[in-house]
Amino acid sequence: MTFKLIKILIFIIFSFYTTVVFGEKRTGVKGHLSCGQFLSSCDESKLDIDCQVQTFFAQGYLSAVSWENSTPLEEYNQDSIKYALIKFCRENPLKDTHDGAISILQELE
Repeated sequence: MTFKLIKILIFIIFSFYTTVVFGEKRTGVKGHLSCGQFLSSCDESKLDIDCQVQTFFAQGYLSAVSWENSTPLEEYNQDSIKYALIKFCRENPLKDTHDGAISILQELE
């Protein structure tokens, strides 16, 4: 029992340590992003987590809305969606990637 408590205590201390040391570094993504944050991520690398996940967000949005509305869409691929989202955000920097997904959906219908 004492050994388990020591393991838990070490885990908690290590968790606090990593939060303090790596506090600025994000390891996850939440929902859609502002276009500025999305473009910043994509400018760092097209494989950046935020750049990739926003592409997946847009693809999921397109899929869900087209299925729910029984609307067939033109065929598209991941790279096409990513670059369409980048183009939208460069032209509309004050909007967000949700607005971009809506714009792409209107183009594909």
